Amino acid sequence: MYVSFDSMTFHPRPNLETPYVAPQNEIELTIVDLWQKALGIEGIGVNDDFFALGGHSLLATHLSAQMRKA
Repeated sequence: MYVSFDSMTFHPRPNLETPYVAPQNEIELTIVDLWQKALGIEGIGVNDDFFALGGHSLLATHLSAQMRKA
């Protein structure tokens, strides 16, 4: 099943124990962009916990493949 992330509505970053840290380089920007699209959350920081943001193992497997491709 193909899911298009282009038309998704993004939600704001939830309140997390980890303070927001912005991406600093191209690799971090790419990873944050993929996470935001997959999770439907904007404003993800580089130190944010994938599972605390609502991620799960199946989505992690999908993202791993996307990151390798990118």
